[in-house]
Amino acid sequence: MNTNESIQNVIDNCLRNASDQMNDLPKLPFDKNFNIIPASLTTTFKNEKFLQFDSGPGDHRLLIFASINQLRILEGTEEILIDGTFKVTPIIFTQLYTIHGVYRNNIFPLVFAVLADKQQQTYQ
Repeated sequence: MNTNESIQNVIDNCLRNASDQMNDLPKLPFDKNFNIIPASLTTTFKNEKFLQFDSGPGDHRLLIFASINQLRILEGTEEILIDGTFKVTPIIFTQLYTIHGVYRNNIFPLVFAVLADKQQQTYQ
């Protein structure tokens, strides 16, 4: 088999699998007043808690995600890096706020929060 063909087969298989997994994801809500967050989004594949905080339905909704292991690593980090981005959030949220930690000379994404606004009280 030609090497280029086998690489293309791997790429095609990955794309097909990703497409199948996308079809299994729950639909995104249309507003911040949704009551139920599907269990598949609140726990890890190991069935550990992933959704650490939900401020509840409303215009100022805040969701914070991190695994227990990520929180343990955060406790032992040498340095914390924080970033907020506005271009990759679900449409009903304003910002994706991430906390990364330097741990054993590597940088790990550790906490993910989706914020409904850019108000100072939200960051506090």
